[in-house]
Amino acid sequence: MGPSRPATASSRRPGHRCRVTAYYDAYDDLRTDQFTLPNLFPIVLRNGGEGETYGLEAWASFAPADWWRLRRAGTSCTGITGPSADFNDLTQLQTAGLDPNYQAQLRSNMQLASNLELDLALRRVGDVKTVSGTVNAPAYTEADVRLGWRVREGLELSVERVSTCCTPTIWRSTTARPRRRERSPARSYVGLRWGF
Repeated sequence: MGPSRPATASSRRPGHRCRVTAYYDAYDDLRTDQFTLPNLFPIVLRNGGEGETYGLEAWASFAPADWWRLRRAGTSCTGITGPSADFNDLTQLQTAGLDPNYQAQLRSNMQLASNLELDLALRRVGDVKTVSGTVNAPAYTEADVRLGWRVREGLELSVERVSTCCTPTIWRSTTARPRRRERSPARSYVGLRWGF
């Protein structure tokens, strides 16, 4: 089996567009790290895993004015994996991928003048859990601000600030003992783009 075709609905109105997609995918023959019974060794790579994912993806854009566009998007994903009958896997199919169960973003693009633009973005990403339910990476929220100035044709100068807005939290790892994760410091960038 492989990826299935998504079901999609979309809408278009003047200044507003949106799209929602629902999907379901079923997989077999996923790679497994199979141990040999009655001993653990040798470990053999096999294709004894199966799984399914399902969820929604949605986005919309809206233009409140000719110079201002808002975009919002979100995804929700649930995945279930496990070994097929008569198979085992040492990693509980961690190699099949670990993804956050949701992501959401809101973006604002403003053309303040013919050569000046301001972009704002806010993102939220859900936590990443192992197959057994342990949080491997915590959820976080991130905001960016970017101001771009087109000095002349082919030359642009920009300033950007990225800030992670999350409270300190326990970050568990499958290979190390739990450790405290502090708030990430804000990062600032200056960019120069020159085209010819």
